[in-house]
This record gives sequence, C-alpha cells and structure tokens, in this order.
Amino acid sequence: MCNIEDFKFLADMIQHVPLALRARYVFCCAPINKKMPFVCTMFLKFSRQYSKNEPISFDWLCRNIGWPLQPPQTIIDLVHLEAVFDVLDLYLWLRY
Repeated sequence: MCNIEDFKFLADMIQHVPLALRARYVFCCAPINKKMPFVCTMFLKFSRQYSKNEPISFDWLCRNIGWPLQPPQTIIDLVHLEAVFDVLDLYLWLRY
C-alpha cells in the first residue's frame, strides 16, 4: 500500500491520460520510485499505451527500455540499470 503523497504524485502524472476510474486507481497504486525520471517516464508510457487499448507486449517493452542493455561501466550506468530493473518490476506488477 502506498502513502497518500505517492498516490497523489502518480495521479497528477496521469491526470491527462483518459483512463477509467478503476484503471486509474490501479496505476496510482503502482510501486514506483518517483525520484527516478526514467521509471516515471515509463510509467506514463504504460498508462498511455493502456489508455489507447494497445498491448503492452514484451517487444514493446524491450524497444522502450533499449534492450539489450550493455554491462554497466560507471555508477551512472549502474543507476540506469537499477531504473530498468524497476521498470521491469512495474511491468510485472501491472500484469498481475
């Protein structure tokens, strides 16, 4: 269960996306780190894709995260890899 500030942050992020109330609620309960821009961007892409009633397939996901990924060489690369892991976790969470 997320706290109300995180819930409101996610709700504000997808406010302009045309979603049914139930779907909007599910998206707002998503377990994401709002301090990671890449994760927030992908969250918004997930909601837009869903609102257009288009599949969020594994191929679509791979294109959007830049799969295959290179092994991290720097701390910044490692942080990005962590963000990609969080996106994959979000993908699995939304599929449930």
